[in-house]
Amino acid sequence: MRKESATTAKLKLITQYVSHIEFKVGKSSHELSTLLKEIKPEITFQILPGYRHLDNNFYEVSIEAVVHSKVEEEKTEIFTLNITYCGICQLEGEGFENDKTEKILLINVVTLIFQFLRKEVAGIILSGGYPAIMLDPVDFEKFYYEYQSKSKKDEREELTDFGKEVGEE
Repeated sequence: MRKESATTAKLKLITQYVSHIEFKVGKSSHELSTLLKEIKPEITFQILPGYRHLDNNFYEVSIEAVVHSKVEEEKTEIFTLNITYCGICQLEGEGFENDKTEKILLINVVTLIFQFLRKEVAGIILSGGYPAIMLDPVDFEKFYYEYQSKSKKDEREELTDFGKEVGEE
């Protein structure tokens, strides 16, 4: 029989939602139908995870993503999607030391909500008349540690490209 630990740390994802969407269409799918048969568009995406402390042990974790599609040879902008996806989570119990909170939020919670962001991106692009695009998976742990080591090289610089707490100066 397994014994339960008296001090258990729990992470609860309370809710999740899209907080911002901006979808700009440069060329309609109809206008591009001939062009796209011959040339494959270039798709790029950038992501910026972040978080902010709400109260007590509640946090809002966000992922801002920009998905851009263009045909370089033709200098044709197809579309740009800017979306911010958020999750409200609660860290309860003991075991969430302050130095580990950021790591949990920017690795574990971001990894958890990223799959839902991917679904939203695919649906929005499909609703815009284009073939659905599924964003590639991201190793947020690797990403986090790369930016942590970058940050340690310059102690005066905050993490500006990854995991900056919202409202931080």
